[in-house]
Amino acid sequence: MSESYKDRNKKHDAWMEIASEFNMDKKVIEKKIRSLVGQFNRECKSNKSGAGANESSKWFAFKKLMFLKGKNIPSLTVDGGLQGNEENRIASENTLSLNETGNTVTDETTGTPFATPKPFRKTA
Repeated sequence: MSESYKDRNKKHDAWMEIASEFNMDKKVIEKKIRSLVGQFNRECKSNKSGAGANESSKWFAFKKLMFLKGKNIPSLTVDGGLQGNEENRIASENTLSLNETGNTVTDETTGTPFATPKPFRKTA
């Protein structure tokens, strides 16, 4: 990812450059591009399931926007420095449990009960 990805000024300048290229307002260009990307994502989802799942979309911009195909797929992250056993220990520390009656939530590490919320009452 580019370092200037979060730079608002550079984003604004890029949108303005595109808007001037098409001789249109910046807001109109942003809305149109977001609309095209949204439609592309819907087309991709509709092609995944159902009869004829291997067929390509007939939408006019589908093939031209294929470079966006993997845009929303999560990428691998860098390990936060936790080792296997340490991850398990932290996960077990952050667990809650219900007692036998199912009314009280307790912290398993300390055994202390959390306050029971008051019942919701509608006001007339």
